[in-house]
Amino acid sequence: MTIKTANLCDGKPECYDLSDECGGVCSIEQAFCKFQNIFLNQSDSLVYRCGNGYPLTTQDICDGTWSKCQPRVEHEESQCDGRHFCGGRNINSSRLISYDKALVCDGYRDCADGSDEWYCPQRFNCTSSIKPSSVPRTFTFDDFNDCVDGSDECPPYLDWNWLSSRNEMISVIFFRVWVWIMAVMALLGNGYVIAKTCQRAKKLLKASAVAKANHFLVFNLAVSDFLMGVYLICIAIYSAVFSGRYCYEDEKWRTGSSCQFLGGLSVVASEASVLILAVMTCVRLYSVFMPFRSRNLKFWTVSICVMIVWGLSVCLAVLPMYALTVIDGAWLPSKFFNSTIVPIKSAQNFMDRMEVYVLNYSENATRSNGTVQWSTIQTFLNVHSPKNRIMGLYGYYSSSSVCISRLFVTPLQQGWRISITIVSINFFVFVFIALAYLAIYKRAKQQPRKNDTDRSVKMQSKIFRLVTTDFFCWVPICIMAFIHFARVANLDGTAYVIVAVVLMPINSVLNPLLYSNALDNLLKKTLLAWRASRQKAALLQGEMFQRFKLQESAGTSDKAESDNQPESIHATPVRTADSKL
Repeated sequence: MTIKTANLCDGKPECYDLSDECGGVCSIEQAFCKFQNIFLNQSDSLVYRCGNGYPLTTQDICDGTWSKCQPRVEHEESQCDGRHFCGGRNINSSRLISYDKALVCDGYRDCADGSDEWYCPQRFNCTSSIKPSSVPRTFTFDDFNDCVDGSDECPPYLDWNWLSSRNEMISVIFFRVWVWIMAVMALLGNGYVIAKTCQRAKKLLKASAVAKANHFLVFNLAVSDFLMGVYLICIAIYSAVFSGRYCYEDEKWRTGSSCQFLGGLSVVASEASVLILAVMTCVRLYSVFMPFRSRNLKFWTVSICVMIVWGLSVCLAVLPMYALTVIDGAWLPSKFFNSTIVPIKSAQNFMDRMEVYVLNYSENATRSNGTVQWSTIQTFLNVHSPKNRIMGLYGYYSSSSVCISRLFVTPLQQGWRISITIVSINFFVFVFIALAYLAIYKRAKQQPRKNDTDRSVKMQSKIFRLVTTDFFCWVPICIMAFIHFARVANLDGTAYVIVAVVLMPINSVLNPLLYSNALDNLLKKTLLAWRASRQKAALLQGEMFQRFKLQESAGTSDKAESDNQPESIHATPVRTADSKL
């Protein structure tokens, strides 16, 4: 058989006379070129007669298997550059010992030892060994399960994430339990304060102006911290629902409305809590430095301040949801992208290529400065490419699985102005509270009154608790945020986990203990009941001991009296024979 065309010097002998690989046409002579000198010239093929009479032709050379030629000619299957040689059990066996290099790194193991799929840097190895064993790396994160086990969409290295993993929304079990504990404590503690305040509402309306204002502020503080408890319990519940399969829910969860709502709720709760503390501090400053004028404090003044606090908190939470400048990218399931977050430039380039195939498309007028908005891309893909439409956008609260705001940002990141504004507000509020309570304490020291010692001790204790708790809750967060923003240090995910799961919830749990007497009264009642139960137990124990002593003394006296009786009384009568008469 004559082959008219062949690939020159590709390591695959295709011409019957080996002229495409041998005879000096290539810079490197293959081992099988030795056959040219020993083949017998025939009409349409070259044939080498083996010792056992088998006719070895050029078609037997570098075909991946040993022929029946005996004794075996080694260069029959050696130095075949166009083939991949297997190792292990394939060597010196009757099955293929080499395969065409076009079959190497194709996701299917042809060699018995799998060596044809070992070194494939351009492919992703599936977790299971089920065919295919690997897929192109461009197939990862395209929302299509190319691996049978779906590992191309949830690769093992996602377990290295600082907060979530492939299976869990919160990977560390300690943090999952901690969220449940903080959620329950925040709901119960602040719920008790809210219920107790509502129960005493009529009585509080008759209180002094300052007392009424303080109780109103405590009520709003408890409401804000209760909202933080709602956020925490929702995160804990979703974490339990997604347990074992979080990776497959991650994109839908972080781009969904639930995550955005909970993220906004956490900002409303935290900012309202901080700002209400500031209003409460102002009221206390006013009552200490102007004690007579504070008696005429108008309730509506405090109410307006509280309304402003809630309005500002809601604005800070809602603004990032509608700000296009904070969107990192889109969830766009498509074979054209291999990323969970598709940036707007990639989506725009994809739309530009699609426009070539769309007739009479004239939406270029909506662009400004060569850019396009996400809404334009969404509309275009929904109409002209519904199989590649945008499923969701990664907004301000989509940076983590627990949906909190972006506290650690740099000037190059989206939405950094909002983040720095929130952090700065919290930091300066803490500084104001610390300075204000320091001034209150000094004022109390300068104007001693009756029971001044007790008042000073209580004031000092409250200031210490206040400053300490606020410091450990807010100042570390603010300092870390400023350090990261200034690029003094690059804080890793561990710091973010501590802030999101540990520090932020603590303030909502401790506030009821610091600013309300309701829980203090509950603790006092519990302590009194415990002491009363101990006293009652001690009394019962004393009565039992006295009864035992009385019984013991009574038994001793009875025994003494019996010992003093005559012996005849205790003698047993002896019956004789005469007694029968």
